[in-house]
Amino acid sequence: MFFNSALSSLSPVGYIILLLIFAGAVAFLGNLSGVGGGVLHIPVMVWVLTIPVKEIKFVSTILVFASALISTAISAIKKKLNYPVILVALVVAIPTVFFGNWLNNKINERITTIIIVVLLSYISIQLIINQYLLKKKTVVQKELVKKWYHIVLNDNPPKYLNIFSLAAISFIAAMITSLTGMGGGVIIMPFLLLFVKLNIKDSTPISHSIIMITSLLAIIIEPTMGDHNYFLDTPVMTNVLVPMLVGAVGGTISAIFVKKYIKQENIILWILIILIWISIVKMIVDLVMG
Repeated sequence: MFFNSALSSLSPVGYIILLLIFAGAVAFLGNLSGVGGGVLHIPVMVWVLTIPVKEIKFVSTILVFASALISTAISAIKKKLNYPVILVALVVAIPTVFFGNWLNNKINERITTIIIVVLLSYISIQLIINQYLLKKKTVVQKELVKKWYHIVLNDNPPKYLNIFSLAAISFIAAMITSLTGMGGGVIIMPFLLLFVKLNIKDSTPISHSIIMITSLLAIIIEPTMGDHNYFLDTPVMTNVLVPMLVGAVGGTISAIFVKKYIKQENIILWILIILIWISIVKMIVDLVMG
């Protein structure tokens, strides 16, 4: 049994339904608030499951990829997908994911958990900053003359993305995905808004594209490194991944359709932040008691 003893009264079907609901709610809230579902997949699973953190991280990476793939596909349908961005992200992410997985195999689960706690703490602060500071400012990119290191985002008005900034963002996202399985959306978006000076409309498809690539590479590369192939852990893949994947896909699609009707985004934001804080406390307690 790999479910928390606090839920021992539930039947196997009950566990599966619970995981489906959790994953759907996480993906729904994450995509609705604009930070992606990865931010809460791990703390929710740490809260409910007793399987190793590194295995939880791998499952989370798959869930992050599924959500990012759906969002990227929608961007492609709407012709908002930038293929040069994907190419640069791919070139940078391949060696970074290899390095991140090598590093991950050298550190123990306590260090991984501490990294997750630190990132979640940063994320909760950044969410508040984004909501109450960044949204009150109009982000305008300075007019630039196109150079060889610029990727064209828009022709009218002209808007470019520095290829070196994109490479740095891709590196950060790949490392975060490799080490934590959370995806890098909550760090990529503030980086694009604060330093690259893009608006949310232009930043979102870029963020989804990078997350999709880094998480896919992590899924492909991680089972080939270390001494454990998580895909071969049939009970976890069947009883944990499958229901959570169904829930994550359903939650992502639901958020896409519901988002345009939600007017009070502050409520969703604070639900998300409170859940993050509860998860941080839970993991800190586990670290101290362990």
